[in-house]
Amino acid sequence: LRPGGGEPMRMLRRLIKALETYMHPSNNGYWTRRLSQLLASMCSYFAERIRSEKLLPPGEFMDGRLGEEDIKEFALLVLPIALQGLFSKSGTVTLQSCTALKHLGFLSPETTLPPLLERVYQALTTLTEVHQTSSALEALAAVIFPLVR
Repeated sequence: LRPGGGEPMRMLRRLIKALETYMHPSNNGYWTRRLSQLLASMCSYFAERIRSEKLLPPGEFMDGRLGEEDIKEFALLVLPIALQGLFSKSGTVTLQSCTALKHLGFLSPETTLPPLLERVYQALTTLTEVHQTSSALEALAAVIFPLVR
């Protein structure tokens, strides 16, 4: 990705849009594990890039560094499918979504945590969808450090 988005961000947006239906909790098949791994890896590599850019000396590689707006745009783009995967029938998809949410929580807590906490609250207080309780607790465990920071 480039600072300011541009063509790579537009292509990523198209990819995420195409993945949305496949990451729906009721859509389960051989593809769900691979797509959830893609989601978690994408967030992991993005977080690693941001960490490594912050370690660069001031003034070096300034035109290639991603800014806060770029980070927020990425988080807003990926967050909906990470939240969808959270309550998947597949435990692997749930764990990969928690991994993605953990990275998003560190990168952009103000964007990630409010919608996640709202979903977790609903899952913990519902009486009709008790199967969401364990997923909600896993999500809370994943974002506990960004949450208390």
